[in-house]
Amino acid sequence: GDTDGMGRALQGGAGADADNPSAYLAIVEFILSQGQSMAYLNEAEQALNALAQLRPDSLEVLFFTGHFAQLKQDKALAISSWRTLADRLEPDSPLREQLEGQIKALEDTDNQLPGTASDN
Repeated sequence: GDTDGMGRALQGGAGADADNPSAYLAIVEFILSQGQSMAYLNEAEQALNALAQLRPDSLEVLFFTGHFAQLKQDKALAISSWRTLADRLEPDSPLREQLEGQIKALEDTDNQLPGTASDN
């Protein structure tokens, strides 16, 4: 992938409209669609940080903060971000159900004894 090109697009695109949260969100989503390598993630995380400055309590920021935290093995941050997000969604929301499943899976891995394998 062309991470240098993405970096320029990130800086140029965000700089063109630095107060537009939708621009940052679009950049995060585009970069994540390109792959899961650390180069991509670093670029996407920069855009997420910019978005978080503009809209710290947005559902997208909470979702992606949890996503990046999970990728970086920061279970506590992933769980807290996703729990906050789930609490703000309607009880019958499919996304809420998915988030609760992810939270449970993360909590279950914390509760396993060292050296034991998961049943999943």
